[in-house]
Amino acid sequence: MKNARFMETFGLTDDLCENTTRMTVCGKRELYLENYKAILEYSEDEIVVQMNRGKLGILGNDLKISYYSPTIMKIFGELHCIEYR
Repeated sequence: MKNARFMETFGLTDDLCENTTRMTVCGKRELYLENYKAILEYSEDEIVVQMNRGKLGILGNDLKISYYSPTIMKIFGELHCIEYR
């Protein structure tokens, strides 16, 4: 109950409090990830990221990680497919 009040007071969603991965796709060329664990594979055609629960595969052409920090990543390129593994 206290956790629910805290979340409501500060406008937090369940995904932020549970540290789940959040993904935002902007068109066909940009993808933002928040709360990921690790980069497992990285090539021009595929990027695989470890999440708290499973893996995320990003497939496309000329993929690049244009920015990353321990919690946020920006992927740029021609996005074709995003799949949970």
